[in-house]
Amino acid sequence: WRYNLHYLEWIWALPGEMRTEAALDWVRRHPPVRGAVGWAPYPTSLRLASLCLLASGGDPDRRVLWPTLWRQAEHLSRRLEYHLGGNHLLENGIALAFVGACFAGADAERWLRTGLGVLREQLPEQVLADGTHFERSPMYQLRLVHAMSLLLNTGDADIVGLVALPLSRMATALDVLRHPDGQIALFHDSAFGVYPEPSSVLGFAAAVLGGGPSPEAPKQLPQGGYFFGRRDGDAVFCDAGPLGPDYLPGHAHGGMFSFELSLSGRRVVVDSGTYDYVPSDMRAYCRSTAAHNTVTVDGASQAEFWGAFRVGRRGRPHDVRFVANSRGFELSGWHDGFRHLPGRPVHHREFRWHDDGVLQVRDHVSAGKPVTVVSRIHLHPDCRVVDAGERFVRLSRDDAAFTVDVQEGPAPRVKQGWYCPRFGVRERNSVILFEETAAAATLSYTISGGRCAGASPLGATEPARGPSHAA
Repeated sequence: WRYNLHYLEWIWALPGEMRTEAALDWVRRHPPVRGAVGWAPYPTSLRLASLCLLASGGDPDRRVLWPTLWRQAEHLSRRLEYHLGGNHLLENGIALAFVGACFAGADAERWLRTGLGVLREQLPEQVLADGTHFERSPMYQLRLVHAMSLLLNTGDADIVGLVALPLSRMATALDVLRHPDGQIALFHDSAFGVYPEPSSVLGFAAAVLGGGPSPEAPKQLPQGGYFFGRRDGDAVFCDAGPLGPDYLPGHAHGGMFSFELSLSGRRVVVDSGTYDYVPSDMRAYCRSTAAHNTVTVDGASQAEFWGAFRVGRRGRPHDVRFVANSRGFELSGWHDGFRHLPGRPVHHREFRWHDDGVLQVRDHVSAGKPVTVVSRIHLHPDCRVVDAGERFVRLSRDDAAFTVDVQEGPAPRVKQGWYCPRFGVRERNSVILFEETAAAATLSYTISGGRCAGASPLGATEPARGPSHAA
């Protein structure tokens, strides 16, 4: 929370005459003291953009702001976050290039050179070929599209040459990672309300990129591991990618082969989101595999999560196969996140999406001994369980009805979970569970809004399930 306050991005919610007053009040109250939170490189990077915009926007006190801009840019230029890398280091480079491009003189040129050096080094690594950010968080994707749009808007020729293409790819990926409600999918460390609205950010990006016709929306972001289908108000988002870069998995959640689903324009199946960034029970819950729409084995997560951002042993997806067809897509794969457990369990999952708003999911877990397999479906808090039986759960949200039908496996149960769409906000929600103990367990279900015509049962064609438990 202190980091967010020190960004000073909240000054833009104030009346114009109060913005500079608030910025100068920060300067008076927060001198550069060793170890001060507000002078850490990351909040300094985000604050520099706000101060720079304020100083160059015709404000009568801009000459008063220049000394603190100079001091903060100098401070940041000597403290680049190479020890962390990722979005932190990229934000350092963006901030220095931005301030350097907005001012003249030897110091500004030096900041610009330093920032450009970071961008040349980091953009090819951090922006994947499909436009996803390599930390795989839609929230940080949103933030970086916003920051890179500000940077491109300076018009500096060197910046344009470096930033225009990766920004265009990132904006396209961000656009397709939005639900019909316009908000981002909540995979990994993501929450609403931290950065400007996605539609606003995408509009700004289009303006600085020169607009023009948008390319046809892709159906997959294979490097990031995101696969999706949509038509009208129905949309599904599947996560079949790795947890993140091996050296930087701090924003990862245990959601390999999880998914989110909107039907009739409403979120129905949700990721549990992100509650906080400190070691806590809620931080542990949100990162755990049990908080996602996938499978746990013997109560374990797909990775060893500890602290607030630490990850030990972690699984990886294998043999991910995506096939688009005229009516939707099929997606399958397996991961090795449970193979360290007794019996060396392997989880294989198949998705079949029909563009008429029907999602079929089939799980198979094999092990060398009986294991307890639990598959979960986390519902949006506004979804109500209307009726439940041995082979179905009927749901409603507002005036729309949905059904979960069980094809294979045990009867469904309903328990309580938590949905954290914003930092510091948690809402009770219902979670549908399927639990079975066996050495070979198969669970299969369909979620639909009552438009199931033409949907054939999953498993009619059997793809390879990957290695056996003993391989």
